[in-house]
Amino acid sequence: MKGKKATLNNLSLASAQGFLRGEEGAIKEVYLAYRQLLYFIIASIVSNPEDAKDIYQETFVSALAHREDVKSPKDLKWYLVSTAKNLALNYVKKRDALIDPSDLLDYYGQEESNGYLEELNAFLKPKESVVVTLKIAYGFTNKEIARYLNVSERSVAALYREALIKLKKGISAHV
Repeated sequence: MKGKKATLNNLSLASAQGFLRGEEGAIKEVYLAYRQLLYFIIASIVSNPEDAKDIYQETFVSALAHREDVKSPKDLKWYLVSTAKNLALNYVKKRDALIDPSDLLDYYGQEESNGYLEELNAFLKPKESVVVTLKIAYGFTNKEIARYLNVSERSVAALYREALIKLKKGISAHV
């Protein structure tokens, strides 16, 4: 490469090497060079700008803390993208585990559940309860549920199918 600098898309090889050595100027260059790409990946998963910003910051903190895991400067972009994606997916998984089906009933105006949720929760995981409640009690479509839970329509269909199987087994065991 006579007269040309080695580059990794929009980042010089020297900057990637500097990042891996922990050089302050190189860290800033890497941070700015991949800002849009990483933010786009994170925001498309978490669907909340503030959470995406936090996860973006966490991506770099994690990448700096584990930079020795990057085998080559040429792998830096892949490593940052993988870290960002995994942190965003873990965030969504934790966030979704915190959904309380009774909050949905309050939100949609039903004040008494008459033990409905307690019975559902005896057989189902919280996310399955949410899917069943939205689908049966409120007539939501798979698409609407997917948008609400920030998952694919296929995931909603699979959750609903699994929930029905569990409910059938649970009901037949009590009859």
